[in-house]
Amino acid sequence: MQAAYRELRELGVAVESTIEHNVSRSVYFRDPDGNRVELYCDMVADGFEAMRTLGPRRDDLDIETGEIVGRGKEYVR
Repeated sequence: MQAAYRELRELGVAVESTIEHNVSRSVYFRDPDGNRVELYCDMVADGFEAMRTLGPRRDDLDIETGEIVGRGKEYVR
């Protein structure tokens, strides 16, 4: 994910956000037509089970360090 993020930046693509979702990490950006694109990487073997026990989240992530830099809100279940 870090390599993809760096390549996007090197190509001049404006990255909108990098997010930690408890079970995955995502990088969001727009394609040339303005469509929002998500690249993601699963962080656990069984994402569905982990989502049931951990619950969904959307926290801002520093993709370079892997640290959460801002807490998002929990989604309503």
